[in-house]
Amino acid sequence: MHARVFPTIVMMDTAIASRLFEDRLHLVVLHEGADRRYALNFIEQLQAHHGERIGPYAWDAEAIAYGAFDEDRAASAVYLLPTTPVMLMQSARTATDRGLVSFAYEENGIEFGVMTTLHVGRSSTPWLNIDTIRQSGITFKPTLIQIARHYP
Repeated sequence: MHARVFPTIVMMDTAIASRLFEDRLHLVVLHEGADRRYALNFIEQLQAHHGERIGPYAWDAEAIAYGAFDEDRAASAVYLLPTTPVMLMQSARTATDRGLVSFAYEENGIEFGVMTTLHVGRSSTPWLNIDTIRQSGITFKPTLIQIARHYP
């Protein structure tokens, strides 16, 4: 489910074209060292669902350990696999400061400053951290704002 929704939310960033690297979306999947295989599996799922293009853009993805993500790392958007609250907060802050969409695997990531997540229940509902969106300067298309639940 996340492999379908994450890129869709990324494409709802009205300025995503300004976040391309060499005319490509560069998606970063953050993981703890032991979870690298999960990160690579998620990238395979992205490839299976989206092929060579996400919307009008060619794309690639990279699995990166949490400690290696900083302000100099190429990224158009960030997907965060489970980690400690401290690492979630640090990585979410870095993404927010850079104006990048961040999406958490776990729903509670939104409580630690991650911009978006997905609640999967009887229906799947995206959640948006409104404070993080404001701090990042990102503007989403109105459709996403209307269908999503807002935190806080």
